[in-house]
Amino acid sequence: CATGALPAGNAIVSVRVDDIDALPLDDVTVGLPVYCNDAPYKGRKTQVMRGAQSELVELIEIRKDH
Repeated sequence: CATGALPAGNAIVSVRVDDIDALPLDDVTVGLPVYCNDAPYKGRKTQVMRGAQSELVELIEIRKDH
């Protein structure tokens, strides 16, 4: 459910986090957070960020209250 197209040869890694809003992502996000209903997301919030080496990292929120 990652937003945006990936250039040829690049990959994305997914990481489960407790609370996306609690992370300091102001300068590293790519696009807006989205909610995905497809597997494996099951309605969870996701956000894509760019890592220190320009890699893409998909965050999947797993908060217990959602």
